[in-house]
Amino acid sequence: MTAIAGAVAILLLCLLKTAFCMAALRWAATLLVDDGSKGHLVPPFVVPSLCIAAMMLVFLLALKTTFKSILPGYGNILLAVGVLLVECACLAAGMILDRHYGNPATPWIGKMLALAGLGFFVKAALNRSSRVDIGLCAPRSNSWWPTLVVFAVLLMMDLGATHFIPIHQELSLNKVLFMALVSGSDEEVVFRGLMPSLLSTQDKSPEKTRKANALLAFSIPTMAFALMHAWRFHGEHFVFSWGTFAYIAVGACGFMYVRLRTGSLLSSLVLHNLTNLATAIALSAK
Repeated sequence: MTAIAGAVAILLLCLLKTAFCMAALRWAATLLVDDGSKGHLVPPFVVPSLCIAAMMLVFLLALKTTFKSILPGYGNILLAVGVLLVECACLAAGMILDRHYGNPATPWIGKMLALAGLGFFVKAALNRSSRVDIGLCAPRSNSWWPTLVVFAVLLMMDLGATHFIPIHQELSLNKVLFMALVSGSDEEVVFRGLMPSLLSTQDKSPEKTRKANALLAFSIPTMAFALMHAWRFHGEHFVFSWGTFAYIAVGACGFMYVRLRTGSLLSSLVLHNLTNLATAIALSAK
């Protein structure tokens, strides 16, 4: 009973701290407005992403404090949250450059910045995990068919979803190459590579503890990935799309399944990029 009471108290404290962080970030975001012609200086995903990082940090620290063996050390937790922050900062920098100096090269800049920044975290993670834990290895033999099955399912979802999106996008060779090569590469490194490996315990814990850790290590990155796509900050207000959240969450579960089934980050990375390319082609055909 004492542990339960402590957990409830920590949960309430987490909620209060998260509410404070959200209020502070919302106030700060309202100040970041330019001359009115281009809206906010920061892209609409940045403030929600900072809130997600704050919530994730508070939640993980609370779990670590209450149930010490369910998560790895505090250093791993801080690295996992840091990965998310670096990803957001680099992508935001690329989008701001694209907004002010838009040309065919600027969409690549954010992705290249993110991948370069994540390289330092990969090096740090390799001191705590193996290449196999991160997924930096070849796919397992005879594991190609799960990737094809998930790709077929996601492709049908994309075609169905784009039918209801009233947007037409022009498709150029530059955009095809961008979508096929780098559009989801950084996200796979973060959400299916670094974060799960950093949140996984490497010691020989009891079976129940290992199962609980595996659930957290793979569900938290998936939840964060879906929230980052569904939560926006527009017109000095937070906006959340449940439809987008459900759609992205299904895709994130598919990517995570492929990553775990094949054992390789390369499989989910290629699948993610091809899915993004299929969406771009479908939108160009409207």
